Amino acid sequence: MITTERTEIIRAFIAEALDKYKSATKTFPEQLVIYRDGMGGPSLTAKVSDYEVSAIREYLEETIPGYEPKIIYCLVDRNIQHRLFDKSGTLNPGPGTVLDTALVEYQGDKVYDFFLVPHKATVATAQPVLFKVVYNTSTLTKIQFETSTYHLCHNYFNFSGPIKVPMVCMYAHKIAAYAQENKIMPNEKLSTYLHFL
Repeated sequence: MITTERTEIIRAFIAEALDKYKSATKTFPEQLVIYRDGMGGPSLTAKVSDYEVSAIREYLEETIPGYEPKIIYCLVDRNIQHRLFDKSGTLNPGPGTVLDTALVEYQGDKVYDFFLVPHKATVATAQPVLFKVVYNTSTLTKIQFETSTYHLCHNYFNFSGPIKVPMVCMYAHKIAAYAQENKIMPNEKLSTYLHFL
């Protein structure tokens, strides 16, 4: 799928999410945190930074005058070749291990990368997940965002322990797989329920 088509789909998702939020709370959220799963390679990362973030900002400016939420746009890459070990070089790092210096590309306060091992690896070596914050106007500090990302890996309702990615990424993956396998889009009335788990 070409970048412009993908961007239009993401804009539609944002529009629908904001409409549902406003109908439930009578206001728009002050802050948007967007986890973009399925990222891989520097060329796709550059396209996302160039097209998707600007398309979302343009949509918000055009359709909701005066609404300027704080935004964090985070790319999630779980298919990486890196492996992390403790200082002895023989043990897996414990759950909650974050690496946000040295091996990462960006180490700033607003735009940064970090590796996270959210779960305990019991077999073989731990495979961390790479998170890249490519756009950030939020008031959250880097440590606050890393911590909240870690906690979101513990809130997946279909599993009792932590998973590799924030639960919103897993829910998105599950609903897409559900729709593809059943060749149907779920009923609109079910959209706020986790019926696909």
